[in-house]
Amino acid sequence: MKKKTALILIASLIITGLIFPTVYGADKDITIKIDGQVVVPPDAKPFIQNGRTLVPIRFVSENLGATVDYKREYGLERVYIKKNDRSIEMTIGNKDIKINNTVVAYEVSPLIKDNRTFVPIRVISESLGYTVGWDEKNLTVLIDTTKPLQNTIIGYKGSEGFQYKYRYDTENKSYCKHLIILDLTCPIEPQYTDAEYVLNYLKNTEKDSKFNDTTVKDIMNYIKQKKEREYDLPNKEFYTDKYEISIGSEWGNSLISILFFER
Repeated sequence: MKKKTALILIASLIITGLIFPTVYGADKDITIKIDGQVVVPPDAKPFIQNGRTLVPIRFVSENLGATVDYKREYGLERVYIKKNDRSIEMTIGNKDIKINNTVVAYEVSPLIKDNRTFVPIRVISESLGYTVGWDEKNLTVLIDTTKPLQNTIIGYKGSEGFQYKYRYDTENKSYCKHLIILDLTCPIEPQYTDAEYVLNYLKNTEKDSKFNDTTVKDIMNYIKQKKEREYDLPNKEFYTDKYEISIGSEWGNSLISILFFER
């Protein structure tokens, strides 16, 4: 039942892109160090919400070398951050963050406080390719730009129609951790390549002995059975040490979904 609820919730997120959480949190004295040097945000103090540090958006542009654009579109307030080949799109009050073609479901959303826009510093920094640490004793965010973040699939640019969504650093096992979607209304062969790439990435990084080459092959063979909307691909589960992987697509549905639930 939990997984069905999760599937409905995720589908609604994809369609609407909207979640409006209650905003709360207490101000604390947070220090930020970039490459060992203390950096003070210019116009407002960072604060912690739900265990995550948020900083004024101006900090990102002035200290991480990114360009920032702020727009109001279709009644929504959006923030666009870009540096080199990385683009980040956020909506105020929405936990979903789009990094290139990857949608990351984070634990806090960008918000407006005291007429200033605040964004979660960890996911932004890591999305730009920087390593981020946390000194709990001294309440200090540690950003290292000299050691580019390795072994990450966040920001993967898939082909037209392909989607990959990752629920970022959450302990809520009732929602899927990874979500792969293929769209039959778009060229499907490039999406097969994308799906196999993401599956192999997860196979190589999840440290799951039962998530192996055979698992990837079985999943790919199963999803390839559906070539058109007018075909029913019954729900099927694949099990590894860490995940229950659920795959299915009803008759008339152009989307094929691969959902990873933590066991």
